[in-house]
Amino acid sequence: MADQKGLIPGRENPGASGFAADSTAKVSIKRIMVPTDLTPHGERAVNYGLMMARCFQAELTLVHVYDPGNTYAEPQEIVKNLKVLSANLQNKYAEINFTVGVGPPYLQMPALAKELHADLMVISRHHYTCLERLIFGAEAGKIAQRTLCPVLVVPEDEQAVLGST
Repeated sequence: MADQKGLIPGRENPGASGFAADSTAKVSIKRIMVPTDLTPHGERAVNYGLMMARCFQAELTLVHVYDPGNTYAEPQEIVKNLKVLSANLQNKYAEINFTVGVGPPYLQMPALAKELHADLMVISRHHYTCLERLIFGAEAGKIAQRTLCPVLVVPEDEQAVLGST
């Protein structure tokens, strides 16, 4: 039962929601999923994912979704590139693997996160012009809205973010 200030009895520091932060709560992140489009834009998310995996000693899974209607790359080329990227990253961190999905990324990424039991998804956001955003949509936002685990959206670069404000 709340007191007259709307606080929960026995709790001194309510958060923005009116509930106190539980200082004994622990965050357990054992599996991190990093979608990548295998371009330099997606490299920042991979680097953040690698850093997070090291911090939490978590398994890192790189994911690429092949959308046959919207790509020129061949599936074999995608798998080859993911193997090379994974091998390069394994020099820095051993718990890395990859998977490939097929279909629209905004539908496949959340499904793969659930299938992989991801505790965190780290995804890059591309800096699109207004026209590009109308054509391509805001993929990171659509993916984050449909994903059950927490999603860390990494900007393409600081200048793109600062320049757009």
